[in-house]
Amino acid sequence: MRRLRIAVLVVAVLTTLAIAAEIAGRYSVSEQLAARAPIGVDLQLNGPVLPGLISGAIPVTAKIESRTLARLGDDAQVTIDDSVQVTTQRQTALGPLPVTINLEPTVSEGRVVFAVSSATAAGIELPDRQRARLADKLGAFTVGGQCLHATTARIEDHRLVVEAVMPVRIDGSARCP
Repeated sequence: MRRLRIAVLVVAVLTTLAIAAEIAGRYSVSEQLAARAPIGVDLQLNGPVLPGLISGAIPVTAKIESRTLARLGDDAQVTIDDSVQVTTQRQTALGPLPVTINLEPTVSEGRVVFAVSSATAAGIELPDRQRARLADKLGAFTVGGQCLHATTARIEDHRLVVEAVMPVRIDGSARCP
C-alpha cells in the first residue's frame, strides 16, 4: 500500500511539473509570437508547446487580413472572399483600364505562393501567358519573416490562414535562419 501511495505521489508531482512547464513555455512562446507578428497578422499557437520546445519546432497558425496583403499591388485594393482578389487600374493609351486578379494560395518550399485562378482587364479574361507573367511578378509571400515555415494555406472567414512551424530554442525564442 505504501508503494502505491509513493507511486501516486510521484506521478502527481511529475504531472504538476509537466503542466507548469507547458504553462511557462506557452507564455514565453506567446510573447515571442506577439512580438514577431506584423500588423494585420494574428499568430497563434497550434497545439501543446512542451513537445515543440523539446523537438525545436512549434506549430503555429497565422491569420492574415487583407490589408497585410496590400503589397500584392502598388495601388491595388485587396479583398479576401473565396479567393484573394486584387483590383487595380492600369493606365493605357486609351485611359485607365480596370484589372482584377483572383489568386489561390498554395505553399511551396515553406512559403506561401499565389496561383492566378483568373485575371481580367476591363472584364475580358486575360490569356494564360499574361496570367503566368502576373504570377511571376507576385512571387512568394513570407509570413512572419524567415522564422515561419508554411505547411498549408487556405482562405477562411475572409482571411488567409497559414499553418506553419516556427523553429525555436529550448527557451522559446525563435531560431531564425
